[in-house]
Amino acid sequence: MTRTKTFFLVAAAGLVLLVLAQLVRRSDVVVAKPPHRAIVPPPTASPRPEVDPASSAVAQAQQELLSLCAERDRLLRLKKDLEVLVTPADMHYRLAERFFQEGDFPRCQTECENALRSDPNHLPTRSLLTEVRFLIGQRRFDSERRDR
Repeated sequence: MTRTKTFFLVAAAGLVLLVLAQLVRRSDVVVAKPPHRAIVPPPTASPRPEVDPASSAVAQAQQELLSLCAERDRLLRLKKDLEVLVTPADMHYRLAERFFQEGDFPRCQTECENALRSDPNHLPTRSLLTEVRFLIGQRRFDSERRDR
C-alpha cells in the first residue's frame, strides 16, 4: 500500500474518531430510574379510567430516551474499537508524513521520534525517519559546501 493510500485511510479513521467524540460529548444523558411504586389493581366496581394523552407522551419520550442511550452505548463501543485500530504511533506517523510532503523535515523528524516513543517497532515510521535523517544530513552537507 502506498503512503498516500495509507495516509488517507488513517485520516478517514481519525475523522470517524472525531465525529464519534463529538457525538459522545453531546449525548451526556443519564437515564434515571423511575421511583418504585406499588401496583394496586383498580377496584372491580369502577369503570376503567381513560388513558391520559400526557402519560402516553411521557411513555413515548421514555422509549425514545432509552433508544438514544442504547445508540450512545453502541457508539462508545465503536469508538473504543476504532481507538484500538488507530494507535498513537499511527497518528504521529500521519503528521510526520504531512510534514515530509511539505518539506518541513525537522518537524517531520520530531513527529517520527514521538511515534517511535509510543511504538518502537512501528516500521513505517522507522523507514520515514531514516529517509528524513538522510535528507537533513544532505541539506547540511550542501549548505556547508556552499559556505566554503
